[in-house]
Amino acid sequence: MDLSPYYPWTQTNLLAKLDEPSTLTLTNKIVWDGAEALYPLYAAFAQAVLPESMLTPDDGINKWDYEWKMADKSGVEFHNTIKGFSLLVNQEADIVFNAAPSAAQKEEARRANAELTYTPVALEAFVFFVNKECPIDGLTSQQIRDIYSGKIRNWKELGAPAGRIIAFQRPPNSGSQTTMERFMGETPLAKPLKEEVVRSMGSIIERVAQYRDVANAIGYSFRYYASTMKGSDSIKFLKVDGVAPTPENIASRRYPMTGEVLAITSQHSSPDCAKLIEWILGPQGQELVEKTGYIPLHKKDDSSEKKPE
Repeated sequence: MDLSPYYPWTQTNLLAKLDEPSTLTLTNKIVWDGAEALYPLYAAFAQAVLPESMLTPDDGINKWDYEWKMADKSGVEFHNTIKGFSLLVNQEADIVFNAAPSAAQKEEARRANAELTYTPVALEAFVFFVNKECPIDGLTSQQIRDIYSGKIRNWKELGAPAGRIIAFQRPPNSGSQTTMERFMGETPLAKPLKEEVVRSMGSIIERVAQYRDVANAIGYSFRYYASTMKGSDSIKFLKVDGVAPTPENIASRRYPMTGEVLAITSQHSSPDCAKLIEWILGPQGQELVEKTGYIPLHKKDDSSEKKPE
């Protein structure tokens, strides 16, 4: 996906902005990275707290070098969930914004002797979606597990017209695949066919929306990305256990697949990261969370909790 509309160094970007100057300014460069779906959020944080000198192109900058030179100058980078996490544990990034890491990623951190701290900074929903022509509007958690374990293979078993269920998955260690594995619990995911593994977050939405012009597909992603960054009129979000993934149901955590957006740091991260996280958990940071389209942390106790591992 083209993230240039969210670059913090472009004056016409789409990033959320504060109504007043930031109470925090960071003059030492830190390296930011994270999940694609979270780039608009952490880029908004960066735009608010970095001085203009770090977000203004140098004179004579070549337009072809603009993107990488500005990222190098500001420290605001994007690779993806997997690469950003690896950069953190290998001391090449100071802070990454991701969903909870997989067991393999935690093992990667252990091998690198990286002592990671996970700080929730916002709430988000993990959503399941189908083609808008599919007559199914909701599924139970068990029905979804049955689909993705291979126990249910045809829509007619769920009261819809007959058709083989095309259950798309993501690659291992991607944020959405790790979340899906956590959702499955003790139930193993069925080994997907080659056509059912989708490399990018955007492509899984496109495949469900357009799969051979039939309404047989199902996929999963994170709500903000699927509704805002890569929205499609050809998909619909499913209710899970009778609860829709609305902002109200996410804020109250009634939606069963409500999760936390994490700011992850290591013992090698710049000391400025602690200042940044404290600011993110404060009024201005949470204002940007809400203005971006994520759900702010409403409970003070939640916002102050850090989880070392």
